[in-house]
Amino acid sequence: DDKALLEQCLGVTNQRVITATVAKLPPAAVSQLLSKAVGKFHSRPTRSVNLVSWIRAILTQHTSYLMSQPDVVRTLTPLYQLVES
Repeated sequence: DDKALLEQCLGVTNQRVITATVAKLPPAAVSQLLSKAVGKFHSRPTRSVNLVSWIRAILTQHTSYLMSQPDVVRTLTPLYQLVES
């Protein structure tokens, strides 16, 4: 089940593992993982400590790719709104 695998993945808290995993992501998966992580962050802020590590790793390691994507604003808007509130 994809949802169970995603939950298992996002449940990892070891920063080295997160960094290594995000670094190995193919570009096509970067936007999808960011979107899922931001969505989970928005829907369940109690998980923010774990999810922030994933979101930060994605944003720092794949900035140039994300900036080339037209839907990045739509993906990051919920995160921005949550941080601003």
